[in-house]
Amino acid sequence: MTTRKKTTSKKGAKKRRSRRSAPVPKKQWEMPVGFSADGIGHATLRHVVDPDVPTMQLSDLTLEQRAGMR
Repeated sequence: MTTRKKTTSKKGAKKRRSRRSAPVPKKQWEMPVGFSADGIGHATLRHVVDPDVPTMQLSDLTLEQRAGMR
């Protein structure tokens, strides 16, 4: 009985260096991507990524709050 030689799995392969992502364009920072914590207005990308600014996702809003959004 002969045994097969173990092959190198993908786990042992070298990882490639990831490229640095491009900076976010200024216009995109001001686009609405969520809602303010009070559920009344829109929150920009700048607000959403700021840990000191409370924001909500669409799924966090009640149906009444969603209906009142413009």
